[in-house]
Amino acid sequence: MPIFDYHCHLPEKQILANETFNDVFEIWLAGDHYKWRLMRNYGVDEEMITGNASHKEKFLVYCKTLGTAFGNPLYHWSQVELKEFFNCELEINEENAEQIWDWCNEYIRLNNITPQSLIEKSNVKYIFTTNEVFDDLTTFEKIAQKGYAFKVMPAFRADKIMNIEAEKYNEFVGLLESLTGEIKDLTALENALENRLQAFIKVGTTASDIALERVCKVAEKPQAEEVFKKRRNGEAVSVEEAEIFKGYLTYFLFKLYAKYDIATELHVG
Repeated sequence: MPIFDYHCHLPEKQILANETFNDVFEIWLAGDHYKWRLMRNYGVDEEMITGNASHKEKFLVYCKTLGTAFGNPLYHWSQVELKEFFNCELEINEENAEQIWDWCNEYIRLNNITPQSLIEKSNVKYIFTTNEVFDDLTTFEKIAQKGYAFKVMPAFRADKIMNIEAEKYNEFVGLLESLTGEIKDLTALENALENRLQAFIKVGTTASDIALERVCKVAEKPQAEEVFKKRRNGEAVSVEEAEIFKGYLTYFLFKLYAKYDIATELHVG
């Protein structure tokens, strides 16, 4: 059966550019936070994960880490990917890391491996990338003109507008304002979110995404308004205040998505 990928972190601009990958690091490790998390749990220095170490150094460290991770799904997934996408049956571990690096990079070069070729080889027909409400949507219009054997659409994700306690919260609201006009109160925020959802729908959006650490009690609008105004004034908010806002906004988004018949993915924890 073809794959309907309703939640992924593939970068849509990379799918549009469709350039041949330079090495296996770019495919496997450049943006995979699950692999990064495993390496951090193993005690790997951040320099070798998202720092300035070379692609090869980071790849070798990942292989060393994975060689200790029997039973972790990443071990099995990576081993299967190695065989499926690079025709390599070497066991992933520190001893084989150099050989795997050379093998995969040669395979990429000989077979002109691109985002399009990997997606089509996997029989993926629909891809929903997860996009913040202020992201540039013109990329999706350009992808639609490419004639790929699959469709790429953004899933609407309001996390950065939800996470009111974040240090850069007002910057994120500012990015939204640049697209929808001044957001002086909670009603204006709601209108801005609806405006952006309509823009997302025009480029194919049929699904949304909400990530929360825990389910928050649904609060009344005046309470949420108070928290929003406080944060917009540059003040910090407490955990309790943040949960008031999140509880209110989550329920608002549920109703908004229902209004436009948008599927909602809620992942907690």
